[in-house]
Amino acid sequence: MSLRAALLVMTCTGLACGPAPDDGGELYLSPYLQNVTPTSITVMWETTGAVVGAVDFGENDRFDRQATDSEARTIHEVHLTGLDPATSYSYRVRFGDHVLQPASFTTAPPPGTPNWRMVVYGDNRSNPATHARNVEQIMKLDPGLVINSGDLVAAGSRYEQWKTQYFDPLRGLAEHVALFPCLGNHEQNAIHYYNYHSLPDDQDEMYYSFDYGNAHFIALNSNARDAPFERGDPQTEWLIADLEAHRDATWTFVFFHHPLFRAHATRGVTPQRWVWQPIFDEYGVDLVITGHDHYYMRSRPIGKYHGEPSRGVYHLISGGGGAPTYPMAPKAHAVAQRRVHHITAIDVTGDRLVGRGIDLDGNEFDTFVIDQQVINPPDEFIAYEVFELERDLRAAVLECRSSRSAIRRWRSPKRCGCRIRSMCRYTPP
Repeated sequence: MSLRAALLVMTCTGLACGPAPDDGGELYLSPYLQNVTPTSITVMWETTGAVVGAVDFGENDRFDRQATDSEARTIHEVHLTGLDPATSYSYRVRFGDHVLQPASFTTAPPPGTPNWRMVVYGDNRSNPATHARNVEQIMKLDPGLVINSGDLVAAGSRYEQWKTQYFDPLRGLAEHVALFPCLGNHEQNAIHYYNYHSLPDDQDEMYYSFDYGNAHFIALNSNARDAPFERGDPQTEWLIADLEAHRDATWTFVFFHHPLFRAHATRGVTPQRWVWQPIFDEYGVDLVITGHDHYYMRSRPIGKYHGEPSRGVYHLISGGGGAPTYPMAPKAHAVAQRRVHHITAIDVTGDRLVGRGIDLDGNEFDTFVIDQQVINPPDEFIAYEVFELERDLRAAVLECRSSRSAIRRWRSPKRCGCRIRSMCRYTPP
């Protein structure tokens, strides 16, 4: 008994008995930036215990201003407001007894600013080492913002993957540059996606829009089960209203996960093509950025013909963030394609855009220009009516096959009513 008593005294002396001081625990996720605007930005981080966190910030390496959490929490979301456009600020995060190393950011430029840079990429899931190498290339470019086209992690419902596959590889970049993601299928519409992001909450962060420089951005949710997309559905009606309200933007960029025009060797057509592409063309969307297919593909401009080529809509698949790459097949609409892990840098200068595909070693494997003052020559333009014809022909073939099957059940195959037997073996390109 005396031995047990002695052990009890020693254990309590070592502070194992009774609650530990509530100092907010330890840092779990390092600070990262969200939703940058000309006058505000959001700083987020995660701690292992609930605590009220604070951010000290100011210009010229001063920390003379402060913003705090509204309540004790583990995932911290502190909004810094009253900032000046295109201005660099230093900041440092505090919680409990911890004061983290300072970092810095630059606010978005004033509305209409013609010169700025962004980087786009996606599908970084499953391979943190490759993701980290892509992040190294992004850091060299010093962009104003980063767009991610989805599949941030392999399984969004698994809490631990958000740290290992997404946030840890982003260290060195995410504390300096704001990231704007969209939902991929691997996010599984899990609560962790929403907890870990602070985005313009037009529709509870499932899809949203924002402005940067002389551009308007729209993030959509292409997971049809979670966000229906037909005309009359809330997302598509919101999209049309948003495009209508921002017709005066010099550039309009739309990003989401599943590509409308791809170069995958076996995957079929994403059904949103038939709803969203005509809308994009009608409202003058310049570039659609997607992922899902793990490679790089850049399309020719695609649009309605109307008797002569129009500007059309360019489609870019930049899905080389880290997941295993996919096989590709030649496509008439693809002017450039490469099976490679990569990022895409985009420099906007007024009404001219220069894009560069960059691999893990920093090599530029593709360069393209979109100039709003240049009329596309006929041999560079892809008429959208061609895709509609393919769709309708395929539907007719399937109907023919269905009819043949039904007739064979009731009549002799020699009396099949199908008059286009050769087309019944047709496989669309």
